[in-house]
Amino acid sequence: MSDNLYRKYMQRTMCLSCGRPLRPGAVSCPKCGSETGVIPQAAPQFAAVQPQPVTVGSCPVCGAPRFAGTGFCEQCGTPFGKLNGEPAVHQIPEPEVKPAVKPVCRRCGEILEDGQIYCTGCGAYQGEEPQQKSEAVPFAHEPEPVFEKELPRAYITRVSTGERMLLDRSVTRIGKDKTNSDICIPDNSTVSRRHAEIINRDGMYYIRDMGSTNKTYVNGHELSPLEQTHIIDGDKIVLANEEFSFQIMQPVHI
Repeated sequence: MSDNLYRKYMQRTMCLSCGRPLRPGAVSCPKCGSETGVIPQAAPQFAAVQPQPVTVGSCPVCGAPRFAGTGFCEQCGTPFGKLNGEPAVHQIPEPEVKPAVKPVCRRCGEILEDGQIYCTGCGAYQGEEPQQKSEAVPFAHEPEPVFEKELPRAYITRVSTGERMLLDRSVTRIGKDKTNSDICIPDNSTVSRRHAEIINRDGMYYIRDMGSTNKTYVNGHELSPLEQTHIIDGDKIVLANEEFSFQIMQPVHI
Protein backbone atom coordinates (compact mmCIF):
# COMPACT_ATOMS: atom_id res chain seq x y z
CA MET A 1 0.00 0.00 0.00
CA SER A 2 1.33 3.42 -0.88
CA ASP A 3 1.97 5.96 1.84
CA ASN A 4 -0.72 8.25 0.43
CA LEU A 5 -3.48 5.57 0.57
CA TYR A 6 -2.42 4.50 4.08
CA ARG A 7 -2.63 8.04 5.40
CA LYS A 8 -6.11 8.48 3.90
CA TYR A 9 -7.27 5.14 5.41
CA MET A 10 -5.95 6.03 8.89
CA GLN A 11 -7.90 9.26 8.74
CA ARG A 12 -11.24 7.23 8.47
CA THR A 13 -13.26 6.55 11.62
CA MET A 14 -15.98 4.01 12.50
CA CYS A 15 -19.40 4.14 14.24
CA LEU A 16 -19.46 3.05 17.89
CA SER A 17 -22.93 1.46 17.48
CA CYS A 18 -22.80 -0.55 14.27
CA GLY A 19 -19.10 -0.38 13.28
CA ARG A 20 -19.66 1.19 9.87
CA PRO A 21 -16.69 3.21 8.54
CA LEU A 22 -17.37 6.95 8.53
CA ARG A 23 -16.05 9.69 6.35
CA PRO A 24 -13.86 12.40 7.84
CA GLY A 25 -15.99 15.03 9.53
CA ALA A 26 -19.17 12.87 9.75
CA VAL A 27 -21.01 13.39 13.03
CA SER A 28 -23.77 10.81 12.38
CA CYS A 29 -23.63 7.24 11.10
CA PRO A 30 -25.21 6.91 7.60
CA LYS A 31 -26.35 3.38 8.45
CA CYS A 32 -27.93 3.57 11.92
CA GLY A 33 -28.04 7.35 12.52
CA SER A 34 -26.14 7.07 15.82
CA GLU A 35 -24.46 10.20 17.23
CA THR A 36 -22.57 8.46 20.05
CA GLY A 37 -19.15 9.44 18.75
CA VAL A 38 -16.42 7.82 16.68
CA ILE A 39 -13.23 5.89 17.31
CA PRO A 40 -10.12 5.51 15.10
CA GLN A 41 -10.22 2.40 12.96
CA ALA A 42 -7.32 0.01 13.30
CA ALA A 43 -5.20 -0.45 10.22
CA PRO A 44 -5.76 -3.77 8.52
CA GLN A 45 -3.01 -6.13 7.49
CA PHE A 46 -3.80 -5.22 3.89
CA ALA A 47 -6.13 -2.74 2.37
CA ALA A 48 -7.87 -2.79 -0.94
CA VAL A 49 -8.87 0.24 -2.87
CA GLN A 50 -12.37 1.26 -1.76
CA PRO A 51 -14.83 2.17 -4.55
CA GLN A 52 -16.01 5.74 -4.69
CA PRO A 53 -19.51 6.21 -3.17
CA VAL A 54 -22.36 7.02 -5.54
CA THR A 55 -24.30 10.18 -4.78
CA VAL A 56 -28.08 9.78 -5.11
CA GLY A 57 -29.23 13.16 -3.89
CA SER A 58 -28.94 15.52 -0.98
CA CYS A 59 -30.43 15.77 2.50
CA PRO A 60 -33.65 17.81 2.39
CA VAL A 61 -32.84 19.30 5.82
CA CYS A 62 -29.17 20.32 5.76
CA GLY A 63 -28.30 19.81 2.06
CA ALA A 64 -25.45 17.38 2.69
CA PRO A 65 -24.90 14.80 -0.11
CA ARG A 66 -26.81 11.54 0.18
CA PHE A 67 -25.02 8.39 -0.91
CA ALA A 68 -26.49 5.16 -2.19
CA GLY A 69 -27.37 2.60 0.49
CA THR A 70 -27.56 5.12 3.33
CA GLY A 71 -30.70 5.59 5.45
CA PHE A 72 -29.56 8.61 7.50
CA CYS A 73 -27.82 11.89 6.75
CA GLU A 74 -24.09 11.88 7.69
CA GLN A 75 -24.26 15.48 8.91
CA CYS A 76 -27.61 15.94 10.72
CA GLY A 77 -28.83 12.33 11.17
CA THR A 78 -32.17 12.90 9.41
CA PRO A 79 -33.77 9.54 8.44
CA PHE A 80 -34.29 9.55 4.68
CA GLY A 81 -37.03 6.90 4.76
CA LYS A 82 -39.46 9.05 6.79
CA LEU A 83 -38.98 12.01 4.46
CA ASN A 84 -39.08 10.25 1.09
CA GLY A 85 -41.60 7.46 1.85
CA GLU A 86 -38.82 4.86 1.94
CA PRO A 87 -38.31 2.36 4.76
CA ALA A 88 -35.71 3.71 7.21
CA VAL A 89 -32.72 1.58 7.97
CA HIS A 90 -32.91 0.65 11.65
CA GLN A 91 -32.33 -2.26 13.90
CA ILE A 92 -35.31 -4.63 14.32
CA PRO A 93 -36.12 -5.02 18.03
CA GLU A 94 -36.28 -8.52 19.32
CA PRO A 95 -39.82 -9.73 20.01
CA GLU A 96 -40.90 -9.71 23.63
CA VAL A 97 -41.15 -13.21 25.00
CA LYS A 98 -44.08 -13.56 27.37
CA PRO A 99 -44.01 -16.26 30.01
CA ALA A 100 -46.24 -19.21 29.24
CA VAL A 101 -49.51 -19.23 31.18
CA LYS A 102 -50.11 -22.49 33.00
CA PRO A 103 -53.64 -23.91 33.12
CA VAL A 104 -55.35 -24.03 36.49
CA CYS A 105 -57.97 -26.37 37.97
CA ARG A 106 -61.49 -25.22 37.30
CA ARG A 107 -62.53 -26.31 40.79
CA CYS A 108 -59.71 -25.48 43.25
CA GLY A 109 -57.32 -23.30 41.19
CA GLU A 110 -54.34 -25.68 41.42
CA ILE A 111 -51.70 -25.07 38.69
CA LEU A 112 -51.74 -27.92 36.14
CA GLU A 113 -49.23 -29.19 33.63
CA ASP A 114 -49.97 -29.22 29.91
CA GLY A 115 -52.14 -32.19 29.02
CA GLN A 116 -53.07 -32.98 32.63
CA ILE A 117 -56.73 -34.02 32.80
CA TYR A 118 -57.03 -34.69 36.53
CA CYS A 119 -56.15 -32.15 39.23
CA THR A 120 -53.47 -33.32 41.69
CA GLY A 121 -55.06 -31.22 44.42
CA CYS A 122 -58.73 -32.16 44.30
CA GLY A 123 -58.86 -34.83 41.58
CA ALA A 124 -61.38 -32.94 39.47
CA TYR A 125 -61.66 -33.94 35.81
CA GLN A 126 -60.35 -31.18 33.53
CA GLY A 127 -61.34 -32.56 30.13
CA GLU A 128 -64.38 -31.57 28.11
CA GLU A 129 -67.55 -32.73 29.77
CA PRO A 130 -70.11 -34.36 27.46
CA GLN A 131 -73.10 -32.20 26.82
CA GLN A 132 -76.31 -33.72 28.05
CA LYS A 133 -79.30 -33.22 25.86
CA SER A 134 -82.30 -32.20 27.85
CA GLU A 135 -85.46 -33.71 26.54
CA ALA A 136 -88.63 -31.95 27.47
CA VAL A 137 -91.04 -34.34 29.13
CA PRO A 138 -94.60 -33.25 28.58
CA PHE A 139 -96.54 -32.83 31.78
CA ALA A 140 -99.27 -35.39 31.95
CA HIS A 141 -102.60 -33.68 32.33
CA GLU A 142 -105.69 -35.64 33.08
CA PRO A 143 -108.19 -35.15 30.29
CA GLU A 144 -111.01 -32.92 31.29
CA PRO A 145 -114.38 -34.59 31.25
CA VAL A 146 -116.46 -33.70 28.25
CA PHE A 147 -120.07 -33.07 29.05
CA GLU A 148 -122.69 -33.03 26.42
CA LYS A 149 -124.27 -29.63 26.28
CA GLU A 150 -127.75 -29.75 27.65
CA LEU A 151 -130.26 -27.19 26.53
CA PRO A 152 -133.02 -26.01 28.81
CA ARG A 153 -136.37 -27.79 28.46
CA ALA A 154 -139.48 -25.79 27.70
CA TYR A 155 -143.11 -26.63 28.50
CA ILE A 156 -146.57 -25.18 28.11
CA THR A 157 -149.12 -25.91 30.78
CA ARG A 158 -152.85 -25.92 30.01
CA VAL A 159 -154.32 -23.86 32.84
CA SER A 160 -157.82 -25.40 32.70
CA THR A 161 -156.58 -28.97 33.18
CA GLY A 162 -153.07 -28.50 34.66
CA GLU A 163 -151.64 -30.68 31.88
CA ARG A 164 -147.98 -29.91 31.12
CA MET A 165 -146.70 -30.62 27.60
CA LEU A 166 -143.01 -30.80 26.58
CA LEU A 167 -141.78 -28.69 23.66
CA ASP A 168 -139.08 -31.10 22.41
CA ARG A 169 -139.27 -30.30 18.69
CA SER A 170 -137.80 -27.50 16.62
CA VAL A 171 -141.36 -26.65 15.60
CA THR A 172 -144.34 -27.71 17.76
CA ARG A 173 -147.79 -27.38 16.09
CA ILE A 174 -150.83 -26.67 18.28
CA GLY A 175 -154.48 -27.13 17.17
CA LYS A 176 -157.53 -29.38 17.46
CA ASP A 177 -156.70 -31.52 14.42
CA LYS A 178 -155.08 -34.73 15.67
CA THR A 179 -153.50 -35.45 12.28
CA ASN A 180 -151.71 -32.12 11.84
CA SER A 181 -151.04 -31.14 15.47
CA ASP A 182 -148.25 -32.12 17.87
CA ILE A 183 -150.25 -30.79 20.80
CA CYS A 184 -153.95 -31.45 20.23
CA ILE A 185 -156.79 -29.54 21.97
CA PRO A 186 -159.81 -31.51 20.71
CA ASP A 187 -162.37 -30.46 23.32
CA ASN A 188 -162.37 -26.71 22.60
CA SER A 189 -164.25 -25.67 19.48
CA THR A 190 -162.82 -22.11 19.55
CA VAL A 191 -159.33 -23.43 18.83
CA SER A 192 -158.59 -23.67 15.10
CA ARG A 193 -157.51 -26.93 13.51
CA ARG A 194 -154.02 -25.48 13.02
CA HIS A 195 -153.98 -22.61 15.42
CA ALA A 196 -150.32 -21.72 16.25
CA GLU A 197 -146.69 -22.94 16.23
CA ILE A 198 -143.98 -22.68 18.85
CA ILE A 199 -140.45 -22.54 17.31
CA ASN A 200 -137.24 -23.57 19.15
CA ARG A 201 -134.18 -21.83 17.66
CA ASP A 202 -130.99 -22.68 19.66
CA GLY A 203 -132.77 -22.44 22.99
CA MET A 204 -134.70 -19.33 22.04
CA TYR A 205 -138.47 -19.77 21.70
CA TYR A 206 -140.92 -17.98 19.45
CA ILE A 207 -144.71 -18.34 18.85
CA ARG A 208 -146.44 -17.67 15.54
CA ASP A 209 -150.16 -17.44 14.76
CA MET A 210 -151.06 -19.59 11.74
CA GLY A 211 -154.06 -17.47 10.60
CA SER A 212 -156.42 -18.77 13.27
CA THR A 213 -160.08 -17.69 13.45
CA ASN A 214 -160.10 -16.56 17.08
CA LYS A 215 -156.51 -15.15 17.25
CA THR A 216 -153.46 -15.78 19.43
CA TYR A 217 -152.44 -13.57 22.38
CA VAL A 218 -149.18 -13.23 24.30
CA ASN A 219 -149.51 -11.37 27.60
CA GLY A 220 -152.65 -9.74 26.23
CA HIS A 221 -151.02 -8.71 22.93
CA GLU A 222 -152.88 -9.91 19.83
CA LEU A 223 -150.66 -11.42 17.14
CA SER A 224 -151.25 -10.72 13.47
CA PRO A 225 -151.52 -13.76 11.14
CA LEU A 226 -148.06 -15.35 10.69
CA GLU A 227 -146.59 -12.83 13.14
CA GLN A 228 -143.70 -14.36 15.14
CA THR A 229 -143.08 -13.19 18.72
CA HIS A 230 -140.30 -14.09 21.16
CA ILE A 231 -141.57 -15.69 24.39
CA ILE A 232 -139.75 -16.13 27.70
CA ASP A 233 -140.28 -18.03 30.93
CA GLY A 234 -143.57 -17.10 32.64
CA ASP A 235 -145.31 -15.64 29.57
CA LYS A 236 -149.09 -16.10 29.30
CA ILE A 237 -150.31 -17.52 25.97
CA VAL A 238 -154.00 -17.58 24.96
CA LEU A 239 -155.28 -19.50 21.92
CA ALA A 240 -158.84 -18.26 21.32
CA ASN A 241 -160.09 -18.65 24.92
CA GLU A 242 -157.74 -21.45 25.96
CA GLU A 243 -155.05 -20.20 28.33
CA PHE A 244 -151.51 -21.65 28.60
CA SER A 245 -148.44 -20.85 30.71
CA PHE A 246 -144.99 -20.97 29.09
CA GLN A 247 -142.13 -22.31 31.26
CA ILE A 248 -138.41 -22.96 30.74
CA MET A 249 -136.75 -25.50 33.05
CA GLN A 250 -132.94 -25.22 33.32
CA PRO A 251 -130.99 -28.55 33.48
CA VAL A 252 -129.84 -29.52 36.96
CA HIS A 253 -126.45 -31.35 37.40
CA ILE A 254 -126.02 -33.41 40.54
